[in-house]
Order: sequence, then structure tokens, then C-alpha cells
Amino acid sequence: MDILGLLIGSWVNGNSVSHTSKGIPLYITQVEMKAEIAKRVPVNTSIESAQTIMTENNFICQTTDDRSFMEIDDNNSKILHENIDYLNCAKQVPGFPCAIKWQIALVKSDRSIQSVLVSKNSICL
Repeated sequence: MDILGLLIGSWVNGNSVSHTSKGIPLYITQVEMKAEIAKRVPVNTSIESAQTIMTENNFICQTTDDRSFMEIDDNNSKILHENIDYLNCAKQVPGFPCAIKWQIALVKSDRSIQSVLVSKNSICL
């Protein structure tokens, strides 16, 4: 294990791991996070259930209506999604020298989730 991996506790033998075996893994790529969230919050999940799942994984969530969401991937490519209604969930993961801030938009229609958008940002010292 390299020293950076030791400091942030994110890498073991080159594989990303979570802090807890049952929780959503946090030190993963944007694509992997999108797939993980979609697995845990499948299409047609009620908004209430989606919020419960995310808050149980220590995300802070709030309902956001008719707003934009900037999806940012691991290569810093950006896609702007405009005028959408979504459950906005965020979590910051400490690390050194950079922390990771996850922004998850669980796009809603009526009373259920229809898609998942994910933004990954690094916040460096």
C-alpha cells in the first residue's frame, strides 16, 4: 500500500474499498458511483425510500425542483442538465491532500426516481 492510500484509507491492493462493507463505496470512479447508486436506488423507487437509503449512507439530501445540475465525471467533463426536479444528495469524504465531494441527483417524476446523475469533485489543500 502506498503512503497516500494509507493516509486516506482508500486503496488496498489497488482496489477501491468503502469505509463500511455494507455502505455505499466512496473512493470509486464517477461511473462506478453512478452504477452503485442506480443499483441501490432503482428506477421507480419512491422519493421517500430513495431519501431513506441515501441518508442511511450519511448523505445529506433535499428536494430540488426546476433547477439545473452539472454532472462532472472523473476527467472533469461536464454535462449540464437543466430544468429538472431531483432529490439532491451530497457527501464529502475526507482525504489528504484532496477530499472528494459527491453530488448525487436522483431525478424524479411524479413520486418516484427516474434516473441518477453523479458529480465528483476534488477539494484539495
